[in-house]
Amino acid sequence: PYRFTKQDEEKQNRWKIYNAILEKYVNFCHEELVTGKYPEVIEYLNKRKITKKEIIFFKIGYASSKEDFYEQLKKEFNEEQINSSGIYYFDKNKKKYVDRFRNRIIFPVKSLNGSVFAMGGRTLSKTIFAKYINSPETEFYKKGNNLYNINAAKESRGNSEEVFIVEGYMDVINLHKFGIQNVVANLGTAMTERQLELIWRFFKNPIICLDGDISGQKAALRAAERLFPLMKADFNIYFLTLPENLDPDSYINQRGKESFLKFTESKIEIQNFIWDSYY
Repeated sequence: PYRFTKQDEEKQNRWKIYNAILEKYVNFCHEELVTGKYPEVIEYLNKRKITKKEIIFFKIGYASSKEDFYEQLKKEFNEEQINSSGIYYFDKNKKKYVDRFRNRIIFPVKSLNGSVFAMGGRTLSKTIFAKYINSPETEFYKKGNNLYNINAAKESRGNSEEVFIVEGYMDVINLHKFGIQNVVANLGTAMTERQLELIWRFFKNPIICLDGDISGQKAALRAAERLFPLMKADFNIYFLTLPENLDPDSYINQRGKESFLKFTESKIEIQNFIWDSYY
């Protein structure tokens, strides 16, 4: 039998601290947003058709550069513990720790059992080059191992063997708003083997939804060729290409749930998708 070693115990303790820091940060940013301190952020979310209900369900928050939550955390945790959370980095010029997500909308990323272990941040500024950033890799968060919303999506699997795999946070949130709960996002990584295994644990028929643009198409073909050798009996992968440069978020908001679900019937199996791309 497996013996629980001292190393395991230490890792378990590090995880508890890591998770506590992230949860506190996420709760703080969420409170900041829902108490209405930043009307311009609420206005942006409304423009993206995100309702208060979704803000609460996904615990969306806002990290303002006016607030210094680092000082709060210091009362409870030491420098090394806070650093390992990946939220802050040391700015040599300012000689202080700076919030990597400052001035960004915060999307908590949860593990299978619903604990926050990473996040994404979306800037409202038109001038900042990186529209979205994600947590850096840490001891507990590895890119390409996880999917946004898998913790909630897996609860809906009784209804269907299908799950929609979309690209971004907004796509997940807007499909969810229309009552489509079997939806996850691969967070800016090309779909990995580990993500596919994770999906197949809960859903036999994943449908990879692609934006209708050319770069989306090319990325999809690369993904299909990489995933094809992993195929196994009774498990499928489908591809669905959205029309006219729409992404799932804009499609469902413009045309509604019925139209979206009807359109998904045009999905094609991975081998046909690869074949059609070449011939």
